[in-house]
Amino acid sequence: MEPLYTDPSRCAQWLSTLASYEGTPFCHGGRSKRRGVDCVGFVCGALVECGFAARVVPVDLSPGWQRGQEVEPVRDIVQDQIDLLNPGMGCEVHFPAPDLMPGDILFLYLRARWRAYHMAVWVGDYALHAMETVGVTRWPLDRKNMARVAGIGRLMWATGS
Repeated sequence: MEPLYTDPSRCAQWLSTLASYEGTPFCHGGRSKRRGVDCVGFVCGALVECGFAARVVPVDLSPGWQRGQEVEPVRDIVQDQIDLLNPGMGCEVHFPAPDLMPGDILFLYLRARWRAYHMAVWVGDYALHAMETVGVTRWPLDRKNMARVAGIGRLMWATGS
């Protein structure tokens, strides 16, 4: 399996799709650009638009949030979406990341070291995420915000697929 960023066409499609969500309103549990999205709707909706996932499956996230600082419940949501259409694609979790690459999914603590139950996507100079007060917006990854990163998910693609 190769990181998605090694395929310029797929990576450009992923980044362009993510950028198209900027300005989308926030809606808890939302899954559409028109009505609004939360962090899952944003990331998984973009996966669907790119053809990397078959559909955004409704998920009840509350059980995963009780598992302390683990990243797996959030990463599993992304992987489950991908598996529906592309079993050869994956989302590997790295922390600390050897290098942060455009398109990497950031799994975040909303409060420093509380619980990792939010996600954003690094697009190069900043991250995009669905923020309750403003919708999908740019988010700088400065020292303060970097402390909120619990793990980094890297989309992987089966070579030759």
